[in-house]
Amino acid sequence: MRAAYEAYFVSVTDAHYPDTQKAVFTLGARLSQQPYPVNEADAYRSLTYIIKRLQHTSTGFPQENDIAAAANEYIRKKCHR
Repeated sequence: MRAAYEAYFVSVTDAHYPDTQKAVFTLGARLSQQPYPVNEADAYRSLTYIIKRLQHTSTGFPQENDIAAAANEYIRKKCHR
């Protein structure tokens, strides 16, 4: 989830109209630099969750704490399955 958080933070400048393609490419580049194995499908799902969550609730430029809250929500939902 950290990679999805970082990809969103670096690539999205407007939460209402996120450049999803840029965020996905950024996540791919971030995952290629991972020194340890990671579940890529889960990373992309978490990025999608963060984008959708903040697109409807955030105002303009996404704040770091909003991104972290959305990532934590995804983690909590995934762990409670």
